Amino acid sequence: MYEPLEHEREKLLRACRESSNKDLYLAVVLALSTGARKKEIWNLRWKNIDLKNRMLFLDDTKNGEFRSLPLNTHALNLILNHSKRKKDGPVRKINRG
Repeated sequence: MYEPLEHEREKLLRACRESSNKDLYLAVVLALSTGARKKEIWNLRWKNIDLKNRMLFLDDTKNGEFRSLPLNTHALNLILNHSKRKKDGPVRKINRG
């Protein structure tokens, strides 16, 4: 698996923060920090997040098996901030077009 160099990672994250899509940065941070796949992040629902224990629970995975993923502090803080905007349904919605 390809591991991005730190300057590549920073360039990607800067571009995501500057994007007009306000959910893009959160989605990319989740992907980089948890290893979650694109579809898993697209399908993430609030019921799959345990804020108290800092965990994501994925039941719609590539191989059909349940996965639990720990959240680092930065990802958790982004989710907490994001939760102030959205209360139910999908955590984020990225324009796939």
